[in-house]
Amino acid sequence: MEQRCIGTSVPRVDALEKVTGEARYVADLSFPGMLHAKLLRSPHAHARIVRIEKAAAAAMPGVHAVATGKDLPWWVGECIRDQRPMAVETARFAGEPVAAVVASSEDAALAALEAIRVDYEPLPAVLDARAALAPGAPLVHPDLGTYHVLPGFRPSPGTNVFHHYFVKAGDVTKGLARAAVVVEQEYEFPHLMHTALENHGCLARYTAGGRLEVHAGAQSPFTVRNVVAEAFGLPRHRVSVRGGYLGGGFGGKSDATVEPLTCALARLCPGRWVRLILDREESFVGSVLGRGFRGRYRYGLTRRGRLVAADIDLLMAGGAYSWTAVNILPCAGHNGIGPYFVPDLEIHARGLYTNTPPVGAYRGYGHPDSQFMAERHMDLCARAVGMDPVAFRLKNLLGKSGKKNPLGQRVDSSAGDLEGCIKLVAQDIGMATSPEGIRAREAEPSAVSRPAVAVGRGLACLMKSPGQATNAFTTVVLKFNEDGTVHVISAVSEMGQGVHTAIAQIAADLIEIPVEKVYVPQGTDTDYSPYDWQTVASRATWMQGRAIAAAWEKARKELRATAAKAFGVPVAKVDYRRGTLFVRGDESRALPLEKVCHGYVFPDGHAVGGPVLVAGHYVPHATYADEQTGRGELATSWTFGCQGAEVEVDLRTGEVTVLRFSSAIDVGRAVNPELAKAQVIGAVVFGLGGALTETVTWGPRGEIRNASMTDYKVPTPEDVRGIDFRVHLLETPVPGDPVGSRCLAEHGAVAVAPAIANAVADATGVDFFDVPLAAERVFLALQARAAQAPSPKPPRKAKGAR
Repeated sequence: MEQRCIGTSVPRVDALEKVTGEARYVADLSFPGMLHAKLLRSPHAHARIVRIEKAAAAAMPGVHAVATGKDLPWWVGECIRDQRPMAVETARFAGEPVAAVVASSEDAALAALEAIRVDYEPLPAVLDARAALAPGAPLVHPDLGTYHVLPGFRPSPGTNVFHHYFVKAGDVTKGLARAAVVVEQEYEFPHLMHTALENHGCLARYTAGGRLEVHAGAQSPFTVRNVVAEAFGLPRHRVSVRGGYLGGGFGGKSDATVEPLTCALARLCPGRWVRLILDREESFVGSVLGRGFRGRYRYGLTRRGRLVAADIDLLMAGGAYSWTAVNILPCAGHNGIGPYFVPDLEIHARGLYTNTPPVGAYRGYGHPDSQFMAERHMDLCARAVGMDPVAFRLKNLLGKSGKKNPLGQRVDSSAGDLEGCIKLVAQDIGMATSPEGIRAREAEPSAVSRPAVAVGRGLACLMKSPGQATNAFTTVVLKFNEDGTVHVISAVSEMGQGVHTAIAQIAADLIEIPVEKVYVPQGTDTDYSPYDWQTVASRATWMQGRAIAAAWEKARKELRATAAKAFGVPVAKVDYRRGTLFVRGDESRALPLEKVCHGYVFPDGHAVGGPVLVAGHYVPHATYADEQTGRGELATSWTFGCQGAEVEVDLRTGEVTVLRFSSAIDVGRAVNPELAKAQVIGAVVFGLGGALTETVTWGPRGEIRNASMTDYKVPTPEDVRGIDFRVHLLETPVPGDPVGSRCLAEHGAVAVAPAIANAVADATGVDFFDVPLAAERVFLALQARAAQAPSPKPPRKAKGAR
């Protein structure tokens, strides 16, 4: 079959809608008689709500309802049902809603909030995972043992542990005892904010007929439908959730955040649309955070640099409610060793309730957190046995021999060319170990050097599997039109990643028609759209490709059957190629697609066949974790890669400047190479924020102190315009996949932080075991080293530096 679209960089199908302003987002929606909701939030991280006085607010002009948590007696959650729409009796984080006003205008609602009086009794709070785990720590959920919990999750009543995932292989105690060298270190990846361009928002209405209608700025409309239907005891067909364009998500809109509360408030005002749109500060403090991991890594090695044992303990400060965080733990855990073979290992990942905003999905879903620690640790181990960090990694790869990963899955050469990725990145940044690579690097012009500037290089490997449920189906509908054009109907959310363009290309390629003849409607409506679990985990292009292939097989069968009747031959004699159905052995007997896809009409007017409308679905094979070992088919696809950085460190100020950043990822098959490369670069920039500038700063009462774009430092175009970004897309075929693509969207963010930290260590001789590497932290560390070591080893200087 001739491939026409996959592998070409066609323009984005949504480009004109976005640049002209035609694209509509949830905040653009308005309905006659619409009401507006505003929230009063707790200033305390942990406090008993003694009294709420709302009568004065309820009497103010334009106010339709004033509610407290006691007015909304529902529970929300999926795996662990531990949250109410608003706080009841106890506020568990600073920013948690304690009261709400629904009014005819935003101004009226805000004025009424000022009239609400709340008395609090502050309680001891825990903000850190280690503090939450300590004996005698204040309990965030004293009633943990009473909550509804799905099988497979392990909350520990009487503690702050809401889940404990572990994976074991071999005997780690014996492995460490046999090791000639043991390297141990603790690490931290602090809480970060998603900072999507579009804030969280939702509109909801209860109709006169008793249906709940919702417009949500959500990555997962079907998940929102399921959560609110379960919470309010409604059958699924009585709940409709509609989703449109998203102004970024990064995982923060995959969890139901504002939607259950908006729906609960709409129940108080039946027949009217209730609109809740968070402002920027509210999105920071009142939705979900990301990251928040600590870890202790202990590796055993032979003197020749072979990994023989790994003992890893991960702790996540999961926030006040667990149900959005609980599934991050297995991903962080079984990916926590990186793409290396270790025969004896034990990895524990525990989630702790803390008096902070809940942790939700965040780009990479636990992989960047634990792999920051793993890849920093690989550099320490290489140093401990006197090996080059590139050679050390190459020696310990899972490789091409079919060795088993921590889950017990065999990994062979079909999983991707990680060795090739490493060598490309090493050459790009000047860590190439071959003579040819070194000579090529030396021939390049060096970066402009300045006095007191040190240059360093570091790299880090990455691997990622999609974190999803075992029944995470995706579905697509192909609807053929009278003129041979095709609607590809999907519930995958477009949030800037370009997935609808990829879907159109895949469909055009498989059906063998021009991409201009394919239309992917924007938006999801759970009443009409085919089911899709969630737009998360970098899964959409990979899984939709397989679903489109399944649907096309059905459509092709129908088309051949109709054409066989038109030709008067058996179906087995009819074939299809490039938009034409023909008789095998006599291609002069042919019909174009448009003459068959809506049935065939004979010259006398009678018709056979019918409009082709088919659905295809795909779900990968997955299992639950074994209760004794934590192993199993938890990962359904793997993507491997490597990232590396060349940095300058100003030794006078501590400022880190990235000169070059290289990414090499084996994508299987790049559907749209330019969009794929742009996706990787965007993910790298996202990762640079967490590596260099971003972190949540906590105040004395557990409040977020930098909840604004002024104080929370995300990278801007000005910050990255001087970086030489390099992207290599390797294409190792995926066996048995009709499209051949692997997951990609989040992967460019996975190894950024360890690559930067390894490069800074190379430049300065100072190791950092947490991020961000902000200038002040680096400066103070350099000063501390100078004070402790009168004669330190001089850092590597840029070429020509004096």
